[in-house]
Amino acid sequence: MTRTDPDHHPHPSDPAPRPDDGPLRRALLANATLTTLCIAALLAFPAELAAHLGDPPPALLPGLAAALAGFAAFLLWQATRRPIRLFFALLTTASDLLWVLGSAILLLALGDRFTDLGAGLVIGVAAGVALVGTLQWRGLRHAIHAPDDTLGTRHRYAVQLESPVPRARLWPIVADLGAIAEHGAFLAESRLEGDPGVGALRRCADHGGKRWAEEVTGWAKGERIQLRFRSEEAGFPFPMAPMHGGWILEDLPAGRTRVTIWWAFTARPAWAAPLIVALLDGSMGKSMRQTLDSMARDAATRPAPELASEAAE
Repeated sequence: MTRTDPDHHPHPSDPAPRPDDGPLRRALLANATLTTLCIAALLAFPAELAAHLGDPPPALLPGLAAALAGFAAFLLWQATRRPIRLFFALLTTASDLLWVLGSAILLLALGDRFTDLGAGLVIGVAAGVALVGTLQWRGLRHAIHAPDDTLGTRHRYAVQLESPVPRARLWPIVADLGAIAEHGAFLAESRLEGDPGVGALRRCADHGGKRWAEEVTGWAKGERIQLRFRSEEAGFPFPMAPMHGGWILEDLPAGRTRVTIWWAFTARPAWAAPLIVALLDGSMGKSMRQTLDSMARDAATRPAPELASEAAE
């Protein structure tokens, strides 16, 4: 396959649409507020609550307050992170669902021991938890929702990392598309068909036997690469179509480099997009960190003339 421009190809989706994690952040803060109110009530009125909740063991309500304090701290930690870890937000939403289900089971099993006020408190707290859980799920959807008419995709996810290696040294390693399996532990093999640049095709396989192909659609030497996953090929292993991705390298002070690895896609089925991406978030950050660290070690040990020769290709 031939390249129409050896050094540069416009990035089709610049400026790329950016998801907004604000609704998810606010939902987590609302959850933290509700949790803190519950802790305050448990600590301020333990005897009164116990009387309305069937006189549980003395250590139960203080223990619940302590557990909720840890949960509130976890919520605040999530809400103040940039970016938010979608995997943890999904776990939080799942735990809220379990609270609601547990409240229903509690009322069915022991509701006859509660006063009307006690049952009302359990129902009220469960309703509040259901509300913040719903808001978190909507926030998860919003955090990856970034329609791109150019690419024909609806969702976007990115991992942003920093490397101590200067961009000029790191670029030749990133641009060696066929060698990605040497750095990514999750890959069993990779090879490049065609010359590096627009039109080249990278074929990859993981250790589980999944295989896919990525076509280079954007190339700005020293700066960025864009890929189109061939989701139309038989056996494409990911629940996303269409699907695109890329690498962006940017200079930072002190000779460091910011590396952004991104994916734009439409999830199949669409309703499962928050679940798919949040589960991906659970492992992708660590995986790409290991990959970039391997690339940085390679860049740091290769002789400068060799890197310069590769960068000029």
